Amino acid sequence: VLLPEESREIIQRRYEARERGEDIPGRYEIKIVNKSGELLDVEVSTVSIGEPGEILVLGIMRDITEQKRADIALRESENLLKSITESTGEGILVVDENGRVTHTNSRFIEMWRIPEDLMETKDDQKLIDFVQDQLIDPEAFLLKIRELYATSEPGFDILQFKDGRTFERYSYPLMRSGKVAGRVWNFRDITHRKQAEEELLMSEDKYRSLFEDSRDAIYISSREGKFTDVNLAMLIMFGYSKEEMVGSEVLDIYNDKDDRFRFMHEIERLGAVRDFAIKLRRKDGSVMDCLLTATVRRAEDGSVVGYQGIIRDVSEARRLEEQFRQAQKMEAVGQLAGGVAHDFNNLLTIISGNAELAMLSLNQDDPQYSELHEIQEAAMRAADLTRQLLAFSRKQILEPRVLNLNEVVAKMEKMLKRIIGENIELTTHLQDDLWMVKVDPGKTEQVIINLAINARDAMPDGGELTLETQNIELTSDSVGMRREVVPGRYVMVAVSDNGTGMTEEVREHIFDPFFTTKDVDKGTGLGLSTVYGIVKQSGGYIYVCSELERGTTFKIYLPVVEEEVEPVKPGIDLEELPGGTETILLVEDQDSVRNLAGRILEGQGYTVHKAGNALEAYSLLHELDTVPELVVTDVVMPQGSGPELAERIRKSWPQIRVLFTSGYTADSIVHDGVLDRDKQFLQKPFSSLDLLQKVREVLDAD
Repeated sequence: VLLPEESREIIQRRYEARERGEDIPGRYEIKIVNKSGELLDVEVSTVSIGEPGEILVLGIMRDITEQKRADIALRESENLLKSITESTGEGILVVDENGRVTHTNSRFIEMWRIPEDLMETKDDQKLIDFVQDQLIDPEAFLLKIRELYATSEPGFDILQFKDGRTFERYSYPLMRSGKVAGRVWNFRDITHRKQAEEELLMSEDKYRSLFEDSRDAIYISSREGKFTDVNLAMLIMFGYSKEEMVGSEVLDIYNDKDDRFRFMHEIERLGAVRDFAIKLRRKDGSVMDCLLTATVRRAEDGSVVGYQGIIRDVSEARRLEEQFRQAQKMEAVGQLAGGVAHDFNNLLTIISGNAELAMLSLNQDDPQYSELHEIQEAAMRAADLTRQLLAFSRKQILEPRVLNLNEVVAKMEKMLKRIIGENIELTTHLQDDLWMVKVDPGKTEQVIINLAINARDAMPDGGELTLETQNIELTSDSVGMRREVVPGRYVMVAVSDNGTGMTEEVREHIFDPFFTTKDVDKGTGLGLSTVYGIVKQSGGYIYVCSELERGTTFKIYLPVVEEEVEPVKPGIDLEELPGGTETILLVEDQDSVRNLAGRILEGQGYTVHKAGNALEAYSLLHELDTVPELVVTDVVMPQGSGPELAERIRKSWPQIRVLFTSGYTADSIVHDGVLDRDKQFLQKPFSSLDLLQKVREVLDAD
């Protein structure tokens, strides 16, 4: 009853073995059931006490149930520990106080690439000697081991391998009876993690570099409408420091608060907006035209947590677009002016020239004289209008020379005082040692006169007109300058008044042809357009600053030249004009103009031969007994232009001088609006005096 079946079988087998006379162990284990029915493990020790041939056994039983349970628990614990250490991705090494390896897992052997025969030695020092050759800094590795074996503190360090691997090393003391009985070493391979961290850091650096180095302003904002991050371009664009901007309200940079709500409506509806046109305000209050491209930022659950966007300042692009439209408009008017100018100036030459010739045959007290004078004056006013049209469209001809602008301004002072009137005070501030510029002196005077007249009309009750010259070096960053400015040295001419000033809307259109705020009978709207055209054609820049009721300043910047001042050609005394006996070939396709010019020249003693076109003129030159000293030719003609005729003449008769006349020359004898240095030119319409003076000047030139 006390023995389970399994135990009965054990005892039976032992009994049978004894009967066979076999030598069997005197100690064995069986299970029994005690009085309370509990199954116990017992150890039985036996000794035979019977006579020979008699089976009699003395046995002692010892309850080993708790011991067996402890052994099982220990084995289970060991198996669990082994399972844990083998399943972990970390290498584990346990060393006792004598330097003997008491436990390792397969991951440790794999990580350190230790041979099997070396592991069988269980010698920690041999393992250390083997692995240190793999390390970049073996000295630090050994030093850390010595430090830790001398203390009961845990340890941690990073191990760098020659092949690029990286391990974390953790060490914990094994304590027994309060003393260190060894150490547990834990090795974690973090190579991939370090690579990922480095890649992440590089990615973050790349992102930050792109973020900070972008020329466009980039921002990140919260759902509540506060900036959480901005790049350098954003700070520069708006004029804030990072401390001022981060944490500030996004709404603060909007010029119109309603634009913010329009933007929010669009981005919440679409999730993103692209090139949202908007006006934004800098710290100093100035307003920019901007394009805003932005997207929402979402959390993992899809909820909106903020916004991120790029802001591009397109103010300059808008200005350039407007400038391009303005240029197209002026080009169109210029083409119209150029197309009309040639024929129109021929007609004006005929009208004014014949009126002038008729006047020469009359006494000044003759009633017809005054009528002819009115005709001539009207023709000259029409000619001025044509010249203004050509000026603002930059199609007039300039005859520049190197000069000091102080001399131009000083020479004009008396005339300017007469123009502006006694109720306006004229003040000049002329810089000493002013740099040289190369401009057409006559056209430059016209610019100053037009600006002075404009200033006078802005001061109906009197005021002060100031003319200033100054040497100045411009850069692309110069305050108030535009991007089209070529960096370099310039001479500035400023014309300022303290008159009525002008609105921003008026200021944007002041250089437009025919734009005027004056009464119908007070101007044509071409004065400032002419100024603009002359300045631009001279290679300069003009800007205007104005405030209502405070006045206006026009600043002109003309490029400096490194050349000597050109002497002014001596003028011709009017009394010398009649003297002229040279032979002249007159080439003009308009009969009336040709006949008129011929009469003027012949009337002053010249011998004149006439031709209606270039081909006829060239043939006539071969037929003449006397080669003419001068050819006066129109520029635009059928059957060959004036310049083409001049080139053929130069090859056959290089001694013949040539004078060109035209109402509009395009690019025939000019380059960028500047007359070629070897060309002589007379603008139509011309008076008798103009023609005779220019002919004499060309004939008498060296």
